[in-house]
Amino acid sequence: HTTIPSPAAQPFLLLRGACATLLPASLVTSAPRLDAAVERSLQPEVVYYSEKKPLANVKGFERRRLAPALRSNATAADLVAILKSAAAATAWQAQAAAAEACPVREWVYFSASNSSRTAQHVRTRLDVDALVRLVGGSAGHAGGETVHSENVWLGGGGVTAFNHYDASHNAFCQLHGRKTFLLTSAITGDALLPFPYLHPHFRRTQLPPRTSLGGGSDGATAVELQAGDVLLLAPFVFHHVTALSPISLSYNVWAHDEETLRVQRLVGRAGRSLGLLPLPEAPRSGDGFVP
Repeated sequence: HTTIPSPAAQPFLLLRGACATLLPASLVTSAPRLDAAVERSLQPEVVYYSEKKPLANVKGFERRRLAPALRSNATAADLVAILKSAAAATAWQAQAAAAEACPVREWVYFSASNSSRTAQHVRTRLDVDALVRLVGGSAGHAGGETVHSENVWLGGGGVTAFNHYDASHNAFCQLHGRKTFLLTSAITGDALLPFPYLHPHFRRTQLPPRTSLGGGSDGATAVELQAGDVLLLAPFVFHHVTALSPISLSYNVWAHDEETLRVQRLVGRAGRSLGLLPLPEAPRSGDGFVP
């Protein structure tokens, strides 16, 4: 009987203690081999980048990798050990930073779809069908089945998914650790300067929430998730997500409603047509547009 969030009326709903918890260390024995890349970066922000977008082929818009990814067949033990090492170093790194002697820090995170072995292990602890029904109750169906997708997320403290929106209903389950969501209504989203459809950072904004709101928190809502919490997000709600604990493990389900799917098909067709046009020149210095 939970009310499904809508972009205008109720953009989100927090359900405390609504899902199971899971220790990341359990992945070491139950899903020892990771079948997706472990991202390592010298900056905390997770950068979403689509190489399929036409502007990805324009000089000046190339993906900028600040650090190489670990091999795609890294083990869960490797990842957990890296995260634990980073957690143990937090206290003395803070002291060293105050003395301007802090070594270069590395941020690490891993994500994979529900087809991966890692996600399969995690989803056995969840009632995924209930989550699909929860966010898909008003969602469309294709051939009698709710159209949905799933993802598992594992990362260290401070890792941030930069401000962006999803075009689907989202049930986000926090299984271990804590995360904070800074939520901004889709109605005021234009102030965040989202990248256009043809840009490889499509759905992401050019500004973080507080910068876009004049340095304050007006209009943005902070929601902190603890282990066992579920956050329901309506489509097109901007969210800036940061892991607060040394290790964070999450799982989410996206359900795609019929109306949104129709809009995405129309936008996709228009985008493909625009993609046939001559590509623009690379941005010049001082244009005020950041690739």
